[in-house]
Amino acid sequence: MDICYEPLNTFRDLFQSLNLEFTKKIENEIISMTSNQNNTDTEKKHDFNRNSKGIPDIWKKKLSENEKIIIKEKTEELSKEYFDNKTWD
Repeated sequence: MDICYEPLNTFRDLFQSLNLEFTKKIENEIISMTSNQNNTDTEKKHDFNRNSKGIPDIWKKKLSENEKIIIKEKTEELSKEYFDNKTWD
């Protein structure tokens, strides 16, 4: 989830770990593409400009309560290692 909540720092760390130059142009592009001025969701398949902080919760708006319960039950053994109960609300 770090990439959604902290895209700039996450990409900066990724570039550093790969010994790639993290230029001002790249920084500005990441800021532009992940800005909270962008929509969180879109119908366009190749629209990569998103409000990145809203992405982790998109699924909650698209699924019914019953679908969420089914997914939680089917994945609970693994998901409990990564997510708390608030994640499902």
